[in-house]
Amino acid sequence: MVRAMSSYSDEATAKVRVHRSASTNASTKPKPDDLETRVANRKLQLIAEIIEHKKNSSRYGAAEAIDKIKHHLSELSQILKADKWSQLSEEARLRLVDWVAR
Repeated sequence: MVRAMSSYSDEATAKVRVHRSASTNASTKPKPDDLETRVANRKLQLIAEIIEHKKNSSRYGAAEAIDKIKHHLSELSQILKADKWSQLSEEARLRLVDWVAR
């Protein structure tokens, strides 16, 4: 279990690094209003927060913070389960905008 968690953390950290390096490149800089990009950025940010909380798991409130973030990510999966990016309904689009804002 610890080994699997460690590889998950390493994989998520690598994704954050790759994402950061890609976003600093001027030729691949995404449009600021691209909803899919904003959702992906927020998702990576939340995963990075979970990793930080797990590193500091002895800190008061870390477990609660991790649960709250997991719930937030679960909401994203529920929104996207019903609609795919290519076929987003207006309601799903509005829910995603709200999700990113939280």
